[in-house]
Amino acid sequence: MKRVLKFYLTRCSLISLDKELKRIQQKKWGTQSKSYLGIFVSGAKNDKTSLCELQYYPKYNKLVLEDLQGKIGDSADALSDENLVNLIKERKSTKKVGVNVSTQMPPCLRCKLNCPGVTKCRVEEVVWLKKQYELVKKKNKKAKMAMPYTDRPVEYYINHFSEKHIENQYSLSANAAPLTARMFFLKKHLKKDVLEVHPGLSIWRIGNFLKVQKSYLKYYRNSDDCEVIRLFFLDKLNEVFPIFMYQQDKQMLVANPNAFDAFLCALSVFCEDQKACEPKPKDFPKKAEWMCIPKKDLSKVFVK
Repeated sequence: MKRVLKFYLTRCSLISLDKELKRIQQKKWGTQSKSYLGIFVSGAKNDKTSLCELQYYPKYNKLVLEDLQGKIGDSADALSDENLVNLIKERKSTKKVGVNVSTQMPPCLRCKLNCPGVTKCRVEEVVWLKKQYELVKKKNKKAKMAMPYTDRPVEYYINHFSEKHIENQYSLSANAAPLTARMFFLKKHLKKDVLEVHPGLSIWRIGNFLKVQKSYLKYYRNSDDCEVIRLFFLDKLNEVFPIFMYQQDKQMLVANPNAFDAFLCALSVFCEDQKACEPKPKDFPKKAEWMCIPKKDLSKVFVK
């Protein structure tokens, strides 16, 4: 009984201390802040979805990891989708949300015209995909034509014209299709600007700027040393641009790759708001959504 009471009192003390620290930080940096939300969207039938909220105080150029939640799934009285939507709606000051899944259906699924077939189609996005395929085929004879009912221009661009080792699953490929369907459902319930992020590409761009070893950045999720790699990245980031976070949140980022990806999504949206993300290519289809990709040079953002 004494052990239970001691644990309870210690927990209450930690919660009180946590609230007091937040109060002190808000008093120190003022109340004017911007909120950026990052979400690692997993399947609706598991509890692997994670959420990260970053608060930015422009006056002091400071970022604070305001909230970090992992294992968002079903509860006794609500489904995982309802719990996730409620968590997002609670953050009324958040204007932009970064997610790790497709935010737009492929062009064929949005088209209402009579279909003449892929080869004869004159829809801008399909024409662009066919043109890019011809360019890629000159370098790689085994290249496959993108199918506009499963593939989108942004995915084709990332897979063929971005960093060579970076791969992005197509929206309606076998593994990504359920996540795309879930995101399509979630967007109906959100009144916020939802931006697509590729966490692997974001950590590659930010990590290169921070001069983190490339071998680390490639295997930050799945390797024997992935926790060490994530900790090393956070420490290097903190050297250039200190982010206030509690030790328990830092431990979760290191231990949970999904929570870490949610953090990368929030950080990428912050970069986008600072005009430090790649603009849409000039010849890119107008109606096709682009991705939130940090620039290679981030010196205007990540400075003390």
